Amino acid sequence: MDIDSIISQLESEELSQDYSIHNKQKKKIKFTQLPTQIHVNRSPINFPPTTTSSSKSSNETLHSPTTKTTTAKPSTTSTKSSEFTPPLIPLYPITNPPQHPETTTDLTRQTEHPIDTELIKLYGDTVHRNLGTHLTGDIENDSQWYYLWFQLISYHHPLYNPPQSKLGRDIVKTLAEEFQGVRERKWNSEKALLFPIIILRKPHQKLTTKEIKSRLRFRLQQWKQGNFIALATDTITEAFQYHTSKSPNLDIDDKLHIFNQLVYHGKLREALRFLTNEHDENTILQPNDIDPKTGKSVLEVLKSKHPPLRIQDITQNQFKLDEYEYIPQPLAIQINEEDVKTMASNLHGSGGPTSLDSSLLSDLLLRYGTSSTLFRYEMAQWTEWLANDSPPWAAYRATMATRAVAFNKFPGVRPLSIGESYRRLWARLIISQTRDQAKAACNTTELCAGLEAGIDGAIHAV
Repeated sequence: MDIDSIISQLESEELSQDYSIHNKQKKKIKFTQLPTQIHVNRSPINFPPTTTSSSKSSNETLHSPTTKTTTAKPSTTSTKSSEFTPPLIPLYPITNPPQHPETTTDLTRQTEHPIDTELIKLYGDTVHRNLGTHLTGDIENDSQWYYLWFQLISYHHPLYNPPQSKLGRDIVKTLAEEFQGVRERKWNSEKALLFPIIILRKPHQKLTTKEIKSRLRFRLQQWKQGNFIALATDTITEAFQYHTSKSPNLDIDDKLHIFNQLVYHGKLREALRFLTNEHDENTILQPNDIDPKTGKSVLEVLKSKHPPLRIQDITQNQFKLDEYEYIPQPLAIQINEEDVKTMASNLHGSGGPTSLDSSLLSDLLLRYGTSSTLFRYEMAQWTEWLANDSPPWAAYRATMATRAVAFNKFPGVRPLSIGESYRRLWARLIISQTRDQAKAACNTTELCAGLEAGIDGAIHAV
C-alpha cells in the first residue's frame, strides 16, 4: 500500500474516532460541553464570610454582563452574607514642619487672601510679599553680614582654585564648617557664601604659584582669627578700584588661553561658543544702554518684562482650585554623600551673585580627599534640611538671590537670572529623588510634547 492510499484512508475516517496504537481499537471521543456559568469565590481575604454554607451555595456566580443569570440559592441553614465595602482611606491632617516664630509674625503684616488661606492649610505657609531683609533668624550680627554680602555681590570676583595640598584641603574643610554653622543656627548663609570670595579672590596683579599659596594661607589665617571686617573691606576696596563694566579687548593669545582653560575644565560647548561667537562685542547690555528695538533703556525694558505680583481671586469660577478627597502625607527626602558625588560631576553653569561657578564647585566637591567628602556630606545635609524642614528665611536668604543679566538678542533684550551654584546642586538632588513621583502624578497631564513629567508648562503658567 503506497503512501497516497494511506492518506486517503485516514481522511475518510470520522474525526470523532481515536486510533490507539496499543489496543488498536476504535474509540469514540467524548466531547464535554463547557458550563455556561463559572463559580468562583469572590469574598475578600480580609473579610471572610461570617456564615457557613454548602459548597455550591458558598460561591458567587461570575457571569457575562450581557447574559442574565441567577446565583445558586443558598441552603436554608445559612444566612445572607453582607456585601463587601472597600475600606475608606483615613483622612489624617497634614503635619507640616513647625514654622519659625519670626515667619509667623511676618505673615501678620500682610493681608491674608483666600489663596493664602488655602496655601497655609496645605503647606503651613504662603508667599511673603516682601524681600525678607528685615528678618534676622535670631542672629545678632545678621545686619552686619547682610551689608557685607550686599556690597560684595555688586562686583564680579575672579576666583582661584585651591591648591592640591594641605592648604587646599583646609580651605574646603573650613567652607564645609561654615555651611554647618548655618544649619546649627550660629550664623546665616551670608557668611558661608562670602568665604570663597574673601579667601580665593584673585588680585589685579599676576602672582607666582608660591605667592598665591602665601596669599591664600594668610587670608585663611585671618579668617580663622575672626578678622572678617578687615578682610571684607579689603576685598570690597580692591573690587571697586579695578571694576569695569566694559568687556576687555582680547588679543589672539588671550583668546587661546581662555579656550585652553575652558577645554581643561571640560566646558567643550562653552569653548566652541567662545571661538565661533559672531557677536563677541556688546553681548551683555548695561542698564543705561538703549534697546534699538524699542528705543527704551535696558532698565526700562527689564522692568516691563517683570510685572508686579498678581494675586489670583480663587472665589471666581475660572480661578477656583481643584478639590481632592484626601491629601497624601509626604515622605521625607533622603540624600546621602554618594548622591552628591554622582551629581557633582554633571554640574554646569555660570556663577551667581558670589561668582562661584559650577566648575569650581565641582572641584571643591571631588578633588580634595577627605575634605571634599566632608563638604559633600554637608551639601547632602543642606538638601535634606531645605526639603524636609522649614528653616527661617534669613538662614538661607542669600542662597536664593540671583544675578540679573541682560543679553543682546540682536535686536532686543533677553533677561537672564543666574542663581548660585549651590542652589542648582540642591535642586538637582531633590529632582533625582522625586522624579518618579512627579511622572506618576502628572503623566496624564501632557502640556508639552517630549516632556516626561509634563509639568514644565504648569510651572511657567503660575
